[in-house]
Amino acid sequence: MKKLFTLIALLFSTLTVMAADPVVVGEDNYHQDDASFAWDFDIDFLTQKFEATVDLSTCKNEGENVFSLGWNIDNWYSGKNPSGYIHCYYTAATKQLVCKYISVVNDNFGIWQYEKTLDAIEGDVTVDLSYQYGLRINGKQVYDAGQLKNVIIEKALRFGSKEGTSRSNATYKQARVVDAPFEATDAVNYNTYAMYYYKDQVSHFTNATIGFKPSSLTTYDIILKNVTLNGQVLGNVTIKDVAAELMEGSGNNAQSYFNTTLENGKAVLSNAGALAKELGLAEGAELTVSSVDGYVFGANVSGTYKFLLGEDEVACYVGYDGYSEKEISDNLFVSFSNMDGDYADKTLVFSDFGDGYATIVLKQMRMASMGDTNMGDLTICEVPYTKNGADYVFDSTDFTATLVGSPSMALKEWSKVSLKGTISGDKAYLQIDGEAYTMPIKVVFGKPLAEAKVYTDKMTIVNGSDTEERENATISVRDDGEGKYLFTITDIAGEDAISFYAEGTTDANGMVTYTANEATCPMTTSGWEGYYFYISFSDAYSMGDKLYADMYVDMGGYGASYPDYAYYITFGDKKFTGINGVEAAADAKTVQFFNASGMRLSAPQKGLNIVRAADGKVYKQIVK
Repeated sequence: MKKLFTLIALLFSTLTVMAADPVVVGEDNYHQDDASFAWDFDIDFLTQKFEATVDLSTCKNEGENVFSLGWNIDNWYSGKNPSGYIHCYYTAATKQLVCKYISVVNDNFGIWQYEKTLDAIEGDVTVDLSYQYGLRINGKQVYDAGQLKNVIIEKALRFGSKEGTSRSNATYKQARVVDAPFEATDAVNYNTYAMYYYKDQVSHFTNATIGFKPSSLTTYDIILKNVTLNGQVLGNVTIKDVAAELMEGSGNNAQSYFNTTLENGKAVLSNAGALAKELGLAEGAELTVSSVDGYVFGANVSGTYKFLLGEDEVACYVGYDGYSEKEISDNLFVSFSNMDGDYADKTLVFSDFGDGYATIVLKQMRMASMGDTNMGDLTICEVPYTKNGADYVFDSTDFTATLVGSPSMALKEWSKVSLKGTISGDKAYLQIDGEAYTMPIKVVFGKPLAEAKVYTDKMTIVNGSDTEERENATISVRDDGEGKYLFTITDIAGEDAISFYAEGTTDANGMVTYTANEATCPMTTSGWEGYYFYISFSDAYSMGDKLYADMYVDMGGYGASYPDYAYYITFGDKKFTGINGVEAAADAKTVQFFNASGMRLSAPQKGLNIVRAADGKVYKQIVK
């Protein structure tokens, strides 16, 4: 027994020796009123972190630069690309600590600047900077590692107070470089849209759950939860040890950005379902992973994950381009069990997967024969459609539909379902017929939509220094009533089509004059999700089979600052004649002026003007 205790003691002694001693940075309990100082130190953020304890009780001035961290902290930023700089300022009177970060990316791309203010900060403050947790003050994260990539990539840093005009009066109790072993954490779950391809069939999901769990500082486990293929549950598939390259985020609220990649890896099956049992896969079975390619960025996840089930490949696409979702409100008619019901202000949710299939949900269905109670959400999945301009056209039969959350099990499943109609812009007209509990049922949402009129003519598109001429371009216009017209233009700014509403008035001769001032259209191109096009007409009207439109398309609201994000589009000939004897006035100007919102001006105005010359070139003009 004595030998055993001796062996254990020796083992712990060996482990203690193996752990590196903290490296002292600077001078403990350092204090010098209004003095500048800087301490240099070496660090490897994959194995180490920086820690400091700073006593702010001795501070007395406004905005004291109590500490900075970076490659060179003498200035706001200093001559090295890429590089990052953390500057923190304390005001004793308000007990506020302002943390600023500057990231110099490269000479062409410029500088990210973040700022966060921490309130009720006083006395001893702990500071730590690590690969896993980024910058923390008193144990709370201020910036994560993704935001601070260009400081964390450094091998040599400086800590001290040299930036700005207000020096530090803090007391620096200690600063150290210490070992930072990886700490296991729980998975972060993302709910997003996904689709699986398996045995030449597709399965779509609007709310799939994808988990990400770090397995080391540079690798993650990716958990595809409740994988369901062609209606059969496989289970959870955990892809192991996916390489995660840290990328820099942007903006005050940005989080770590990881590029995730893997080739020829493995996955583990858990919560095995019926499909797993059918394939002879037990709990914990290992699956071969072909590849992983994607990213994790704040609240967003996107990627392609491929693994094998026997000899069949399963491809999972998460957060893919082309997905969109919209809600439309209108009236609902339901006929069932010899009773009819009309219901106002019902909601249709249209989820478009961008590959010719969609999911349609009618929220909180009602039936007069069931006492007009909430019968759940009528859900029809994998509905094929065709596109006609801005219109999604449906004409399909032999579906099943489900009343999700229905209080009646007998009415939950519908069979022999057919769906016909159109969804366009914020309008929809759908007719659904089927059987519920062996009885016929009919559902009608919305009102029939007018057919869009398609105009064909020459189109000129000016974007930055580029000019494109299209001889047989088309614009479709649909009259939605009450003076609202839906315009659809195909193949613009990287989009298959953009659709937006304009106001229209018709004169006694039948000429319609259109107005639009920053009409909006959601952007779907990768990287622009959540942004909008803003479309303004300088001049637009139609008569008979002729349309003239002079418009400005602003990508994301950046057109005034960046010419490549501005599109100047002219469709048709402004001088069209021979239509009921009406001739539109010609515009012979060779130079055109626009304000920052893209509205056409007759002459330059004070402030910023966008000028389009006769040769198509676009430039800014400031008039004082």
